[in-house]
Amino acid sequence: MASMVVFFQRMQFCAVIVIVIVIVIVIVIVASMLGVSAGLAVGVQGIAHKVASEKVPVAK
Repeated sequence: MASMVVFFQRMQFCAVIVIVIVIVIVIVIVASMLGVSAGLAVGVQGIAHKVASEKVPVAK
């Protein structure tokens, strides 16, 4: 019976480790997605600024 208790305690410990690893992976994925979207937004903003600052010849 004591061996079963030790077994379940080890299983619980392993489950906690797995849950922590999954949470860290999710945080890394979300952070990388936010980083990519932020970088994309900065790139689009830079392109829009470049296009807006171009001098367009006006026909007279």
